[in-house]
Amino acid sequence: MAGEQQANTSTTYFEVTNLSSLEKYLSRGQVVEIEVKLGLFAGQYKSRVSNMSDKVLNMSVPSVASKHIHIWEKTVCHLNYMRSDGMYTFITHVIKSEIYPKPILNLAVPEKIEKIQRRRYVRVDVKIPVRMRLFKEDTSYEDQPEPFFDATTVNISAGGLRLDSPKHKMELGEVYEFEFTLDNYKYQNVLGEIVRAAEMKNPQGALITYPDGSPMYNYGVNFIQIHRVQKEKIISYVFKCEREMIAKR
Repeated sequence: MAGEQQANTSTTYFEVTNLSSLEKYLSRGQVVEIEVKLGLFAGQYKSRVSNMSDKVLNMSVPSVASKHIHIWEKTVCHLNYMRSDGMYTFITHVIKSEIYPKPILNLAVPEKIEKIQRRRYVRVDVKIPVRMRLFKEDTSYEDQPEPFFDATTVNISAGGLRLDSPKHKMELGEVYEFEFTLDNYKYQNVLGEIVRAAEMKNPQGALITYPDGSPMYNYGVNFIQIHRVQKEKIISYVFKCEREMIAKR
């Protein structure tokens, strides 16, 4: 289950007074999530900014199962999107959903945009099982000689993860291959380097050990090879966790 994100965010609000001020924080072509919280169209929908003016945002009409979703006029929406420097969100409403000559969803330009600043890769607490094995960099994936063993994550980001005490002792600088499933998406052939190792201790400072007396460790891992799509999937998952956290405020 996912927990709270690491406390590395701050919120800033920007007023939108004209097209020039809007273009500072939203770009044509930006992929966004349209979130409707109440009513018949409640849900989250992927869309893209087609064009902008002082008053109107032209968006691609979202679709579900290859069918366009024409959200009703005056429906209140939350627009969420990621840029390199953080997450942005604002409240708007539907002006009109056009069908001809091209499906376009027209939204009102917001009065203000909220920016949640973040460090480069935000971590979220999540415990999921992973399979991992020592990776020989001079050997193909298919011919790796080491067997997989099991571990559990403490948190994850698009840049790496933290492991909670696998029984297998690992060394700094070693490279491991990882397999895991996060948010119903299966990750394979992900390579990560051990960059931190620490013996686990209880609040009194005593070592935490296995029944046989061997110490438990947790490890910090930096991803050194991960496909772009896999990284984007993790960023989307973190984005979803951030949005849920903001909704609880």
